[in-house]
Amino acid sequence: MKKIAFLFLLVPVLFKAQVLHKRHYFFHAPIQIIEAKATQYFNSANYTAAIPVYFNALFLSELEKNDATTSVLAHHLATCYSYLGDLSAAHFFANKSLRIAEKSTFQNKKLTSELYNLLGSITTNPTKYQQAKQYFERALEIQKSVGDQREIGNIYLNFGCLEMESQHFDRAEELFQTAQSNFEQINDKRGVAMAFLNSAILLVNRSEIEPVNWLKGIELSNATQTIIHQLDAEDIQVRVFELKSLFFKQLNQLDSSLFYAEKFHSLKDELYNISQMRKLNNLKSSYQLQKKQLEIQRLTLDKKRAEQHATNWKIGVLFILVLSLFAYLIFRNRRMVQVLYQQRKEQEQELRFLQAQMNPHFLFNTLTSAQSMVVRGNKIEAADFLGDFSKLVRLGLDLNHQEKISLSDEIQFLKKLIEMEMLRNSLSINFVLNGNFIDIEDEVFIAPMLLQPFVENALIHGLPFVESPFLLITIDGLEKELRVTITNNFNPKRASSINRKSRGIEITKKRVELLNSHDKPNRYKVEIHSKNEIFNVQLILPLQFTP
Repeated sequence: MKKIAFLFLLVPVLFKAQVLHKRHYFFHAPIQIIEAKATQYFNSANYTAAIPVYFNALFLSELEKNDATTSVLAHHLATCYSYLGDLSAAHFFANKSLRIAEKSTFQNKKLTSELYNLLGSITTNPTKYQQAKQYFERALEIQKSVGDQREIGNIYLNFGCLEMESQHFDRAEELFQTAQSNFEQINDKRGVAMAFLNSAILLVNRSEIEPVNWLKGIELSNATQTIIHQLDAEDIQVRVFELKSLFFKQLNQLDSSLFYAEKFHSLKDELYNISQMRKLNNLKSSYQLQKKQLEIQRLTLDKKRAEQHATNWKIGVLFILVLSLFAYLIFRNRRMVQVLYQQRKEQEQELRFLQAQMNPHFLFNTLTSAQSMVVRGNKIEAADFLGDFSKLVRLGLDLNHQEKISLSDEIQFLKKLIEMEMLRNSLSINFVLNGNFIDIEDEVFIAPMLLQPFVENALIHGLPFVESPFLLITIDGLEKELRVTITNNFNPKRASSINRKSRGIEITKKRVELLNSHDKPNRYKVEIHSKNEIFNVQLILPLQFTP
C-alpha cells in the first residue's frame, strides 16, 4: 500500500512541473550576442531599433544578477535616449547605472566618470546649474585618476557648454581651451575641432559686439574647417558654415556671408535628407525586426503548445498506468484475502476433523477396557464403569464442540478419566496436580482435548506396567505462555508398544501444526522426552484469558 501511495503522490508533482516561458527570441541567446546586435544598431545611429534590444539584454542581465553588465547596458540605454531627446528616460537609466556602478565590487571608474559626464550633459540647464556642475566636477575627479585624456577633454567641453549656457563666458572659454589642450596632447583632431567650434559659438553668445571678436571667430572657424577637411565630420562643417556666414555679416562682408549662407543651407538640406533617409531606413529595419520577432513568438508559442500537449499526453498515460496498477493491486489483494480465507477455512475444517477423531479413539480405548472387565466376570464393576463412562462421554461431547474451553473444564475431564482408568485396572496411582495457575484455572482458556491424549497414553501404556505408578501434572504461566508438563513413570520394555499404539498423540501433534498455521507461528509446541523410566511431555500454549 505504501508503493501505491507513493505513485499517487507522484502524479500531482508531474502536473505541477512548469515549462520555461520563452517570451522573446533573444532570450535564447547569450547576453554578449544580444549586446553586439544592439551595438550594431547604435553605431548606425538607429537608436530606436537599439533600445528594445538593449532592454532584452538588460532584463537577462538582471535575472543573472550580473551587476557589471547591467550597469553598462543601462548606460547604453541612457545614451540612446539622450540622442533621441528623451532626457527624462536618459536621466532615469543613467542614475540606475550609476547606483549599480558605485555599490558594486567591480569598481569601474571609467564607466562611473562617463555616467557623471552624461548626467551633467542632460542636466545642462541654468535652473539646475549647481547640480550639473557637481556632476562634471565629480566626473573630472574620477577621470583624472583613470588618466583617459580623450574623456577628460570631453568632460571639459560639456562643462564649458554648461558655463556658456549659464553666461559664465570667461569660465567657459577657459574650459574650452583646456579641452583643446587635452585633445592636442593625444592628437584627437575631432576633439580639437569641437573645441574650436565651441569657442567660436562662445563669441557669438557674448553680449559685447567688437570687430576683433568677429575676426577671432572667423579665425576659429577657419581653424575648425582646416581640421575637419581631414575628417568625415559634416555635422561640424554645417555649423562652421553657419558661423562664418554670421561673422562675415557682422563685418559687412555680405558676399562672403551670402556664400557661406548658401553653403550652410545646402549642406543642412543634404544632412536633413540623409537624416530623413536614415530615419526611413530605421523604420524599415524596426518593422522587419518586429515582424521577425512576431514570427518567432508565434513559432515559439506553437512549440510551447506542442510541448504542453506532449506533456499532458505523457501525464495522462502515466495516470492511466497508475490507476491500472492500483486496480491490479486491489484485485490481487482481494484475491490473496480470498485465498487466505479459503486456506484458513480448510484448516479449520481439518482441525475439526482431527478433533472429531479424538472421540472414536477415546471410545475405542474405553470400550476395550469395559470389554476386559466383562470377560473377567466383573459385571458390576463393568456396569459402574459404563455409567461413569457415559457421563464422561457427555462431558467430552460438550467440550469437543467448543473452539476454546476453560482450563478448569479440561482438568475436570482429566480427573474423571484418571478415576475410570484406576477403576478399570484396579490401580492405585499417585496423582499430583500443581502449578501457579491452579487457583485461576477458570480464567484461562485453551483448545479442547489437547491434554487428554497424553494423560490417556500414560494411563493405558505406561502406568499399568510399573509397581509404583505416579502421574504428575504441572501447570505454570510464563509471560504470554502457558506451560503444561505431564510426567509419569513407565516400563522401558513396553516402550515399543507405547510408540505403536499412540495414535492419539500423533493426532494431537497434527492439531498443534494446524493451530500454529491458524494462529501466530510457533505459539503451540509439544516436546516429548523419555529417560530412565520417566516419560515427560511438555506443552507450550498461548496464554489466553478470553474464550
